[in-house]
Amino acid sequence: MPPAIRGDKRTFFDISVNGEPVGRIVFALWNHACPQTVENFRALCTGELGILYGHEATYQGSIFHRVIKGFMIQGGDITMKNGQGGYSIYGRTFDDENLALKHNKPFLLSMANRGPDTNGSQFFITTEEVQHLDGKHVVFGEVIKGQDVVRFIENLETGDEDKPLHKVQITHCGEMVKKGDANPPAKQASAVEEEPTGCKMDDEPRTINWLMRRSKSPERDGKKKDRKNRDRSSDRHRRGRDARDRRSRSRSRSRDGRRGQEEPRKRPTIVKDGVKIRGRGKLTFNSGTRDRSRTPPHWKKEESKKLTLEEHKKRQEELEERKKLQALREKEDESRRLRLEKERQERETQRELSRQKEDAKRELERQERSAKKSRGLFPNIF
Repeated sequence: MPPAIRGDKRTFFDISVNGEPVGRIVFALWNHACPQTVENFRALCTGELGILYGHEATYQGSIFHRVIKGFMIQGGDITMKNGQGGYSIYGRTFDDENLALKHNKPFLLSMANRGPDTNGSQFFITTEEVQHLDGKHVVFGEVIKGQDVVRFIENLETGDEDKPLHKVQITHCGEMVKKGDANPPAKQASAVEEEPTGCKMDDEPRTINWLMRRSKSPERDGKKKDRKNRDRSSDRHRRGRDARDRRSRSRSRSRDGRRGQEEPRKRPTIVKDGVKIRGRGKLTFNSGTRDRSRTPPHWKKEESKKLTLEEHKKRQEELEERKKLQALREKEDESRRLRLEKERQERETQRELSRQKEDAKRELERQERSAKKSRGLFPNIF
């Protein structure tokens, strides 16, 4: 289904960054393809439902909380403003609708969700073709004006969880309605009014002459047409005469100028092929014959990259050899690392044994000293 017949609704966002306005984004909504999803988005743009579930049901004041360059920009969290909240006009969430539409180009408007049938108020605008989202997210519109604003938001610096370092806020939003559709009830009322069957001469409205398409007297109309045709033919004759006069004057001036500055005509230089080539500007000559057309320089550059089968095989062998050497080096590095680790553990063990020996030796000396002291205090009486 072409975009022209997918829908005719229009909404807009006025965007500011750190309080400074940066422009307006206008969306074309596909209300014929996704009526339920479009009505949810449109109602949140206009804010016509007021307060729902304790919060204002509007995108106004919400932010773009997630920006991934080369992928998309995401917003629409009207409750938490961090990607964890939001709700729809039908309840907390509502089901997916028309998943056959594809993410086949940038600047498409699609619903964000937490899985199948979990659509709320959050949405995202693609900045590239993202076909891996097909069948998972509902595409229900596209950006028709303000693509530069989307690119500006996409290129902002981001921090943790892809959150922009600058506050990107929707300062104003709403629905764009055609002038002819601004007051449909009045049109319907006038359409059902009965036409009057007749009126008096005094009540007959005055006729606006420039709206009349039929003349009351055909003879007068024919005279006017003849007069108009005569005027047109005389104008054409006058314009043709003026043009001929201008051409004759210009030719006479050019002849007078050439009389005073005539020069001997130079014979063109004849090259070996003698073929004159007419192009823009003066006549030029081909410098030589060519059996084939000239190869563009970028083709020559690519041709220099071509390899013969032997060169390709040689390059593959060199690549395999490098891979083997790399694997061998990695194996040697691993064995060296294991050997060093083993030596370190042995040194640690040896150091621990030496420390234990020193502790045992000091303990033995302490016991000997205490034994000598006890013998001095209690001599042998036998």
